[in-house]
Amino acid sequence: MDNTWVQSVRMKPRGRPRLKPGPAQPPKKFRNDLMSYEMKWAVLQSFDEVGMAGTLARYFPHHDGGRLDSTRKKMHQWTQNRVLIRDKATNPKTSAHMCSRSLGMATTLPRASEEQLAQWVRSMRTDGVPVTPRMIQVMALEMAIDAGIDERAFTASWSWFQGFKKRFKFTLRARTRIGQDSQRDGEETLA
Repeated sequence: MDNTWVQSVRMKPRGRPRLKPGPAQPPKKFRNDLMSYEMKWAVLQSFDEVGMAGTLARYFPHHDGGRLDSTRKKMHQWTQNRVLIRDKATNPKTSAHMCSRSLGMATTLPRASEEQLAQWVRSMRTDGVPVTPRMIQVMALEMAIDAGIDERAFTASWSWFQGFKKRFKFTLRARTRIGQDSQRDGEETLA
């Protein structure tokens, strides 16, 4: 028997080569530290007890130089928003939140327009017409223009669409019927 040792040669990976010359994109540094309201409240309580230097040494020992100065300024902003931070930190629903965004802050359709859109979807479904997300988006944009909302302010985004489905308990799912529709089936549906 012939024992021959075959050295494996590393092949170049298959795929499309990079088009841009030069080094790849540098890794992200993740310098923005977001903290929950609970953590902010703990920092503020420590600030009241031991002062600024002690709080920075206790909660932010890894910060130095410019980052430490930025953190100090951030803590001064937190002291100005002390009441809001306390309210958010003591509420179990909002204590883990990183920032506050009140309801109705985003531009959305008026309630009457959304109800009219939901009624349109229901009527199309009862007629047997499948309603796609794109159809709902186009109708929502038309209703926004009719309601006097600037077309750049309301875009009927995917997140708005998800909220719309949730508010009116809609599910958009693929039809599971297997078979071929005939002319007679269509006439029966319309009748």
